[in-house]
Amino acid sequence: MNALQQVTTWLSRNVVADDVLPREDPPRELAPAIESLRAALENIRRARSDAFERFVTGPLERFVRGFELTAEQYYLLGAMGAIRGTAKDLGLSPVDDFEAFALLHYEDNDWEGYINPSLQPRVPGSDKAGLRFGRSPEELPRARLRPEQSEFFRRYLPEVFARFRED
Repeated sequence: MNALQQVTTWLSRNVVADDVLPREDPPRELAPAIESLRAALENIRRARSDAFERFVTGPLERFVRGFELTAEQYYLLGAMGAIRGTAKDLGLSPVDDFEAFALLHYEDNDWEGYINPSLQPRVPGSDKAGLRFGRSPEELPRARLRPEQSEFFRRYLPEVFARFRED
């Protein structure tokens, strides 16, 4: 019987409820298994605490105290709704980062994915293989863009708008 089975068996025989003392102490041979479980639980507690510090309290504390933030901290605080002062808020852009990202999502009856303006169109007959994220504008019909996408690309990225296929 492995250590976890031994501990489980002992607990089921000796612990009735969380407010009742066991009828007997665990046997000494369970001590290593119990210590191993205690150490694992302590590691989990420490990892949770470290993660909470890194992803929540650390960025919040730096922001409130006026310290410079890393990009990670900035985006974490943005996800929490704690940051204002994006390029959109400052009037530097008509959309914020997420809105721009959402406008890159494309969907029609044939394909769903992301428009990748940095991609060049696939070369027919090419033997090149590689990982490609999304599709280039040339691979997608302009007529199937959502109205807000069409307006965004036409108005703010006319060079990308011109690359969509005209079907």
